[in-house]
Amino acid sequence: MLIGVSGVGAKVGIAILSTISPSKFALAVVTNDVNSIKQASGVGPKLAQRIILELKDKFKGADLSGIPGEEAIGGVFESGNEAVSALVVLGYSAHEAKRAVAAVDPALELEEQIKLALKKLMR
Repeated sequence: MLIGVSGVGAKVGIAILSTISPSKFALAVVTNDVNSIKQASGVGPKLAQRIILELKDKFKGADLSGIPGEEAIGGVFESGNEAVSALVVLGYSAHEAKRAVAAVDPALELEEQIKLALKKLMR
């Protein structure tokens, strides 16, 4: 799927999948996380946006639960942690969101957890 994107060849495809795991790549595409994709050498912001644009619809219909990697694609949204899901929807990567929410007191209300996590991410 990746090398089917205009401007992505074998070299860039390998660079992307060497930088992030397949599950994190799929999550980056689904959540519009341009920064995760452009970390790979040879990938700028325009190419990262093109990859997301061309692959987003293909990933929506695919079953991504079987992708090997550190985290399942649905894990962020099925974990029951609405604060993490909210941060991912705002454009933060799942890893950043989980780390920021973990540093916040879970006894607080959801809105307060999100506010404090956002403050931590802004630093």
